[in-house]
Amino acid sequence: MSRENLLQQIHDSVEQRLPRSLRAKLEWEKKGPRSVSKKGCGDILRLGLLPPTPRHPRGFWDPSWACYEVSVGRYDPLVEPNIMAGSPPIAAQAEVQFYHASHQKGLGSGHYLKQVERILRDLQILRPAHWTFIPAGGQDSSHVVQFLKRRYSLAEMAGDGPQVAADDLIWLIENTLPKFQALQAVP
Repeated sequence: MSRENLLQQIHDSVEQRLPRSLRAKLEWEKKGPRSVSKKGCGDILRLGLLPPTPRHPRGFWDPSWACYEVSVGRYDPLVEPNIMAGSPPIAAQAEVQFYHASHQKGLGSGHYLKQVERILRDLQILRPAHWTFIPAGGQDSSHVVQFLKRRYSLAEMAGDGPQVAADDLIWLIENTLPKFQALQAVP
């Protein structure tokens, strides 16, 4: 199955399964999927999901630096060994995640950092076998993005894998979006 087809299947499953109450609060990136090259991994096809403009809280969301995301491609476990901390390394085929570059000037300049970290860390604790939390600075000293992500192997994407990924993304959204929208920037 091609990256494009797999991304489309996950997208369609999210659209079908996302509760109406949340569907009205989110939209897919208007530019559509984008291809990003990662060192040692090749091209990763990514598609973001975030609130429509005007977004709340102001200065929190960004399609490149702060959103929910579905991505498809090969993630080399030898290049990114710490992403799957506590799990055996796999060459992932797909990923669902929320990420936030809290230190970016346009994303709160660090004012949301601790609040986002607490929300993501608390959620990861509920499903530690599948979800990985990476705090800002978690991979190296230059790493300023925090993530909560789940990766899927090629075998996991067979059969009902796209629906499983969609359900996981919806679980992530249901458990974080209301909390993110209630955030206040803390100086």
